[in-house]
Amino acid sequence: MATREIQHYEILYYLNTTPGSGTPTYSLVNEGFTSLTKDNNPEMNDQHFIAEKQARTTLQNYAVSWSLDNSFFEGDAVGDFILDLAFREATGNDAASDLVEVHLYGTPRAKRRPVSMAIDSQTVEGGNPLTGTTTVGSDGELEFGTWDEATLTFTPTP
Repeated sequence: MATREIQHYEILYYLNTTPGSGTPTYSLVNEGFTSLTKDNNPEMNDQHFIAEKQARTTLQNYAVSWSLDNSFFEGDAVGDFILDLAFREATGNDAASDLVEVHLYGTPRAKRRPVSMAIDSQTVEGGNPLTGTTTVGSDGELEFGTWDEATLTFTPTP
């Protein structure tokens, strides 16, 4: 069986840039974004029973988060959404959205989860564009489903 490297452009992220509007508007996380790091943050439970020599370690759950580094481009829906959150210093429900992760390699598949957005930093440097770092944290149960690229629509799998 032949193998190949999975390329960065085969995993896409779409952020709902109109949360709370009733109908989500999913925008591709792309223009200006130079780095996206996903951290699964696995939470393990260790137990050591009295009649056993070795401890048992069980994966309890994941506290998934993403770190985004970008330059801001006016008119880019994701960048504009992040800048608005930063300007308003949004917290709680005001900093909530949902994120769809689409895998295009192999059998295409998608998953969506509610997220909370934290604007870590914005850098203003003479002669350079505005840059920033944003942390996106999982904020609820994830759903598996399908993604329609033509309509930018996520459909949960029953």
